[in-house]
Amino acid sequence: MAAEIHCYCAFCRNPRQVYRKQSLSLINIFQALGIALSLSYLFWRTLDAKALLIFALTLMASEIVIVMRARLDSTCPHCGFDPILYIHDREAACGKVKRYIELRQNDPDVWLARKPPLRFRKRKKNTSTREIVA
Repeated sequence: MAAEIHCYCAFCRNPRQVYRKQSLSLINIFQALGIALSLSYLFWRTLDAKALLIFALTLMASEIVIVMRARLDSTCPHCGFDPILYIHDREAACGKVKRYIELRQNDPDVWLARKPPLRFRKRKKNTSTREIVA
């Protein structure tokens, strides 16, 4: 399972990468256990019960880092659209996108950057050559 997936933004339809991992895996738990045992042996020169406290703190810290990384990575880097905020409050998500676009339009560094300013793709209109007969 890849850590990042390639997808498209729901708002601006630009390609981007999203961090997939949402919680701890078995490997992360073994890493936390190894860190706890190593620190316990390093500080007290024996395996002490304090290693359980270090293990719990290491698990909490790694869970917080993984969840925050996934949450911060959900926002689109092109338009600022946040799908999690959109689920909870649509007006706040719309305001966040408007502020982000205004900041990008007024920032001179954006115009000199490699990445061009945001341009939305136009939707194709369904134009038919047939006439409607009533």
